[in-house]
Amino acid sequence: PDRQMAAVLLERRLPALWSSVTPEGKKQSIEALMNVLQKDTSRPVLRVTASALVCLASAQVSDGHATFIDDIIMFVGNLLNATADLIREVGCIVLSDVIDRLHERIPNRSLKHLQASVQLIILNSLPSHLQLAAVSCLRCIAVHETSLPLTCVAQLAQTLLGNGVDSDLKEEILRSCFEALAEERSPQTVSLEVAIREVGLPRQSADERTQSQAIRVLTAAAKRCPQLFGAEARRSCVHALCGLCLSADSSDDSDLLNDAALDGISTLAEALGVAAPLLQQEQDSTVLALCWAFANAAGVGSVEVQQAGAIRCLAAAMVGTFRAAGKHVSHGGNASSIRLPHQITSAHDMLMPFTVAMSNASAVVRCAALDGLIALVEQESSLNEIQIWAPVEDAIRKCLVSVAQDADATVQNTVVRMVRSIVFEVKTERVQILLGCIVPAMVSLAQKAVPAGFASAVSSETDWTATEDRLKVVASIAELAGPSFFPHAVETATSLLHPLLFTPAVPLAVKLVALQALGPVLASAGAPTLNGPGSALLPFWKDGMRTAAEALQSGEARAHSLGFYATLATIFRGGQDSVALLQDEAMAMVPLDLVASAALTTLSVRGATGEVGSDCEKTWCAGAATAILQGGARSWVRTQAHEDARNALLALRTCALSNGQSFLKVMPQILPVLAPRFTVAASPPIRLASLALLEVMGKMVGTAADSGNGSAEESVILQNLSVGIIRAVAGTMTAEPRSAPVCHQGRHVLSSLRASCGKWMALVEHVVKGLEADKHHHHDDHDSEDDDDLRVHGHRVNGFRIAKKGG
Repeated sequence: PDRQMAAVLLERRLPALWSSVTPEGKKQSIEALMNVLQKDTSRPVLRVTASALVCLASAQVSDGHATFIDDIIMFVGNLLNATADLIREVGCIVLSDVIDRLHERIPNRSLKHLQASVQLIILNSLPSHLQLAAVSCLRCIAVHETSLPLTCVAQLAQTLLGNGVDSDLKEEILRSCFEALAEERSPQTVSLEVAIREVGLPRQSADERTQSQAIRVLTAAAKRCPQLFGAEARRSCVHALCGLCLSADSSDDSDLLNDAALDGISTLAEALGVAAPLLQQEQDSTVLALCWAFANAAGVGSVEVQQAGAIRCLAAAMVGTFRAAGKHVSHGGNASSIRLPHQITSAHDMLMPFTVAMSNASAVVRCAALDGLIALVEQESSLNEIQIWAPVEDAIRKCLVSVAQDADATVQNTVVRMVRSIVFEVKTERVQILLGCIVPAMVSLAQKAVPAGFASAVSSETDWTATEDRLKVVASIAELAGPSFFPHAVETATSLLHPLLFTPAVPLAVKLVALQALGPVLASAGAPTLNGPGSALLPFWKDGMRTAAEALQSGEARAHSLGFYATLATIFRGGQDSVALLQDEAMAMVPLDLVASAALTTLSVRGATGEVGSDCEKTWCAGAATAILQGGARSWVRTQAHEDARNALLALRTCALSNGQSFLKVMPQILPVLAPRFTVAASPPIRLASLALLEVMGKMVGTAADSGNGSAEESVILQNLSVGIIRAVAGTMTAEPRSAPVCHQGRHVLSSLRASCGKWMALVEHVVKGLEADKHHHHDDHDSEDDDDLRVHGHRVNGFRIAKKGG
């Protein structure tokens, strides 16, 4: 251990000090490490020493001694040609490190010579640490050499798969062989054959990790050389992968292998589908057709696990086929690139197995059908321009109708996952078409999750987790649908939310989630009225407003109450068909002092910006943004404090819209809290919420300034507020890393303020010109918000990707 730690210390510290070491000291250090590599017998010491030597070699080359690489190559060659296996193993280890760090410095002729030595070791040695090191070394070479065939590795794998080889290292060497073959840039037929053999033939004591690596060989070959996959090869691959799915059991390893097999099917379908014009694929030999036939054969008289596996295989093939079709369309092709099995006449028929499986007596089969639909929903962006989404939508509708009466909890939870995927992955207009079946199904599932007899005293041990989870999905649906949710608002409030809110036995945590869900449900009807379609919701408005106001004064309930108010902005913005509220009515609905105080308290919580690292735990200071930027790349996490901060900002926006000019009195308190913490050092979703609030504040200040009714002191205050608001808007746009949606929204806000802040138009013009001069590449072009309410729900929103970190 002491020698190993000494080598680690040399590797980590000496390269940084190398330029200050004397030539004699450098020579002694390198000779000492070479001496250890030729005489030591401890593999841990040898591996670390090899790494240390290559680090010093890199430092020596960087220091201007380019010829030193020749000395290292000569040293490695001597090690590989030694007679002792351990010395040759060290040669493979050193060569692997040299290739990883100094590949571009190695002359091509020398690399070819060393490569030949490693290949001879692989072919002429028995299963051992030496053979394992040689295979790993050749894999490193294959990563950089595009024309290197790995025939010797494939032959070794064929030999190891034979029954006559028995070694403790057999499995590890075999896995390393498949890792190397997956890096082969020009795959060979023999590589494909040995991978199919490993995947397709059951082997005693086979390691699932090894089989997963063999699947990687198949998928890598399909991407790089699809011409290898003739009809027979396709059939062998698909049958082998489907067989793995059907034989999966409940162990963790088999789940991992099952996932790898399904991913292999979808990747094969995609890669071979994209290359279809180059291949002679008969209609019944595509991956989709083969999986269709396999699923039909497996579904007859099979046990439930096999039926479920067959459905998942079919779904994986459809996913890959749809991806390939989407790529054809994006490159100017058309939907005819999808080749249906010859027994199938339409896409509706292709999806029939999923709807039929939903009536199966086995919950395992029903869950498999739902998992398949979830996989298809996640490919919605690939179905954008092709006539496949309509059959998928029809299958989803039939499943939601049938599952409403399903009593199995696992099936119910899978449906919830599917609905969540629909909300997060599918564009708004498509979600709205499905509302008629999504909302009743989710309301029914949420009601089923409520423990029996909840109206009476409920045990403290009663599990309400499923209820909370499903209520959150209902809230997301209502928030995304907006006014389109209105036809379902009364039923949702009457049968689900109101009973949970006002039944004493329901836990507070559930009540708060129900309160937050009630906001978008009520907002879908517009402002409360005594007459008209929305009048039926008036009692729920009164109860909801009273409950939310009370919750603002509780530390435990404050954040959820702010979430309720955050969703109400739409009813105060007005519109062509909306009912205009009187100012007094609007102010009564959103109490200024309570909401502003609660929001400021929430924004003062540590970690509210979502910044990763120790800064989350620090009280904000004016220089923190600069310190963070100097510390390297920024990233954020969606913590609860982060989401509460977004709700607080959006609730303040609602408060400003509802209270009008009365909101001016709290602006001097809000602006210093808002900027720079939530404009410069916050995540893009936080910055977008800040921009929404700043736009309302800026218009309000501009209106007050243009009226000219205030005193000289008030004019100074308004001028300071206006300057602070405009600079805060600019700060959100220039914060690193830049975000395209934030910059786009910021420019919209500045344009809006330019029209409303007449007295300070020159300042706005100055800021705009400065931003125009500072054109910047947007590192983060994919974080997006719903344009209407600036809400983010998860991985995708309306078909746009949302990153978990960094915006």
